[in-house]
Amino acid sequence: PSLLTFPHEPDHLLLGGDQGLFDSKDAGHHWKDLTTITGNIQMLTSSQTQPMRIFCQTDQGLFTWKEGNNAPTLLTPPTPQLFSRLVSDSSGTTLYGLSGRTLWSSEDAGQHWQQRQQFDRGDLIALQIDPQNPSRLYAGFFLPPKVILSQNSGKSWQVVTSS
Repeated sequence: PSLLTFPHEPDHLLLGGDQGLFDSKDAGHHWKDLTTITGNIQMLTSSQTQPMRIFCQTDQGLFTWKEGNNAPTLLTPPTPQLFSRLVSDSSGTTLYGLSGRTLWSSEDAGQHWQQRQQFDRGDLIALQIDPQNPSRLYAGFFLPPKVILSQNSGKSWQVVTSS
């Protein structure tokens, strides 16, 4: 399941799972089924702006909408394979998505995508954007542990962990 919180509205929650997407405005005491998004919810991420731009990946596709607008837009991802990781910068403009071992980026909220990197490992477990600089990106791998850093939107990488 995926859970999305709203920092400016602490009682507002979005919860997604294999039964769909649900919205609560009272800290989870009551839930409303958001029927405009169908399928198995695999990932939720958002901007930090108000209103928040929300991104929701389901087994039916990648959707986006602005908080308060219940009419999602279906985005066209760069590959038919779903993203295993999806992160947004604080503005909701820059997105990074991992599909297989390939990292993709979008500078226009998911409208267009560019291939950035083909990783040589398939155990990527963390993908984070620097909140102050969306072109600075961290990726973490599981075993053996390794963290890499890109300072140019995923075009090149350097290892930051020591062995």
